[in-house]
Amino acid sequence: MAARKVRVLYAEDNGVNRRVMAELLAGLHLDIEMVENGAEAVAACAEHRFDLVLMDIHMPVMDGIEASRRIRSTPGPNQLTPILAVTAGGSEGDAAALAAAGIDRTIMKPIVPHVLMNAVVDALAHASE
Repeated sequence: MAARKVRVLYAEDNGVNRRVMAELLAGLHLDIEMVENGAEAVAACAEHRFDLVLMDIHMPVMDGIEASRRIRSTPGPNQLTPILAVTAGGSEGDAAALAAAGIDRTIMKPIVPHVLMNAVVDALAHASE
């Protein structure tokens, strides 16, 4: 019997960034679902179980902070799923807002491949404990 693929949700409004992320994570053989905004991320998390959520912070419709807050506050299959912020901007105030929303870790853009891979592998390892 084949092992179940690890399911990852990536919420990102920029199509180029979605393609780059897919290429960067291709070596991990993940099942990646991509959505274009936070509202779509919340809806996907209500319907499907993910092992990891990668969340852009600055998106139209609903930003990543609000989406993460809703995922964390709604009973369902992803309430405890690790959420990693993927963002180009950051300050001490942003870090506090991200933590308050339930985001576990931040990956800064532009993405450094080994930093991304280490963060993903670490989040998945801790999620399975």
